[in-house]
Amino acid sequence: MRHQREHAVRRTTVTARTSGEPKDEKRNHFIGIAMNLICRYGVRKTTLEDVAKAAGCAPTSLYYYFRNKEQLVREAVAELFRETLQHVQIAVDAASNPEEQLVAAWRAQTLTAQQSGFAMSLDAATKSELIPIARDILADFEQRYAAIIERILSRGASTKVFRVKDVKSTAKVLSYGVSALLFHMVGEASPDEIAPLLQILGNLMIYGLKAT
Repeated sequence: MRHQREHAVRRTTVTARTSGEPKDEKRNHFIGIAMNLICRYGVRKTTLEDVAKAAGCAPTSLYYYFRNKEQLVREAVAELFRETLQHVQIAVDAASNPEEQLVAAWRAQTLTAQQSGFAMSLDAATKSELIPIARDILADFEQRYAAIIERILSRGASTKVFRVKDVKSTAKVLSYGVSALLFHMVGEASPDEIAPLLQILGNLMIYGLKAT
């Protein structure tokens, strides 16, 4: 597993999203560096001094953007989830019917995780370090993702594509199921190992929801 993690880190350099503003570009540059260092050394062993050294600047430069390491780590996690939700929504909007939208949402979430050097390089120890720091950010992501799934199920139920009695609860089960599988397996298994499991989970969900 360690070999897979190190291979993913070497293969992918994490780059945080930029908005074009110089200040935001600098901030996101620091976030990208922090993501890479956390993948290599974990949260506890990564310091602001390490980030500054890798960025080629003085540690004081980071305090202009981040109060402390915890804020930097939180923003790194938030960046990944913002990107994921953006890709999911784009994929859902491009799909033509509720069934395709549901599949598109799962695929976009999976693809974003696979393409992220940060997500795919997190081992179990690092994930356990991140959870206490970013628990509320994870909860916010889960709620927003579940809301996307809920809207898809509502459309499917209204058009009789899906057979759903409790849309809100079903949306939570579906969204949490995919997220939990990804969370527990990224960094511990290769994308080729994860993909067929997600396909099985997706098929079970779709066939269980179909009205006919």
